[in-house]
Amino acid sequence: MPCHARANTDLSGDAIRLMLRVDHIAPIHKLADGFPRIVNKLAELWKRPYHADRYFDSLLHDTRGGRAGFPLSVLNEISSLYEHYRTNVFPVQQDSWSKSLYL
Repeated sequence: MPCHARANTDLSGDAIRLMLRVDHIAPIHKLADGFPRIVNKLAELWKRPYHADRYFDSLLHDTRGGRAGFPLSVLNEISSLYEHYRTNVFPVQQDSWSKSLYL
């Protein structure tokens, strides 16, 4: 197997560490099994909230049209991981105006 093809199917050390950190809250085993390059990319962006938010958004919303999408189990894992990310890792800051919109 060419080196560049293997790089897309192997989990990086950072990806494995990310999986271990979130396993008790938002396990991503099906995501890692089917789409290891995505877990690698998430691990790369994990401490960069602006970029991670954009990447999560691109995973959860089809902006190119015509994509088959993820299996439901994988989509659920991505959604749970993103919820954990936005709640615990880099919480969304809301001002009083934003909060009043939801009252």
